[in-house]
Amino acid sequence: VPRPADAPGYAGKERLLSKPEVLLFYVMRAGLPGHEIFARVNLAAVVDTPPALQDYERELQRRRLAQHCLDFVVCDKSTNIVAAVEFETGTEAAAFKAACLEAARIRHVRIKATAIPGREDMHFLVYGTHPRQES
Repeated sequence: VPRPADAPGYAGKERLLSKPEVLLFYVMRAGLPGHEIFARVNLAAVVDTPPALQDYERELQRRRLAQHCLDFVVCDKSTNIVAAVEFETGTEAAAFKAACLEAARIRHVRIKATAIPGREDMHFLVYGTHPRQES
């Protein structure tokens, strides 16, 4: 099968997630039962442009959002967005994502790759509260 001229020899990656991302993914899965965890989600899938923007300006903002990726998005079982979870980077891109999430009123959890919390702490980090204790 011939390849298109504009698709030079791409190669598949061995892993979707880095080792710290895999660890955080499993910690979130264990600490947030009843939730869906999505990895590497485009910011444009989570945040919409302001309704006041008109055609051209709206498209420019959508493209800007599409250039950024969130490490993880936590949703409830109905795929309602609960929080965005990212490793701390301190970059300009991280500041832009944080500002967008804040404007959209989406909880933004930042975690140090060298200090991944335990599963017991995930509910508190995502919701700001501890889960109710079962009797």
